[in-house]
Amino acid sequence: MERESQSEGPPAAAVALPPAFPVLFALVCFHAIIAFAYFHARTPLLFWGAIIASVAFVYFFWRGHNWARIVVLLTAVTDFVIDIPRLSHSPPLMRFVLISRLLSAVALLIWLNTSTVRAYFRKSPNQAMQRTAPRFDA
Repeated sequence: MERESQSEGPPAAAVALPPAFPVLFALVCFHAIIAFAYFHARTPLLFWGAIIASVAFVYFFWRGHNWARIVVLLTAVTDFVIDIPRLSHSPPLMRFVLISRLLSAVALLIWLNTSTVRAYFRKSPNQAMQRTAPRFDA
């Protein structure tokens, strides 16, 4: 009887995935993809390296690594320093892209600093595996 009560429900140390995390993940992906609208790599190697790095950051963000959340936050802050001066001399289509990226940066800065999301990202690496590992209780 005692064994049954221990196997019910998730472990006490597990941190739940925030309910709107897939939407947040989609926003992070959008923010990363739209950066390539005005990214001009000098060589194909730099271009593909940037794509691989972006995919890696997005993957580790999805896995719940706090350092990836911090990188996304720093990227969002950096957008204001880089993109706001570009707005005044950009053509209309590029202005739309820049404003879209700045709006997504604002949303990320707010959303990634909520207590629920911060708690999810501050879990230990063992708890990250509990989120995705299937449970086989008898």
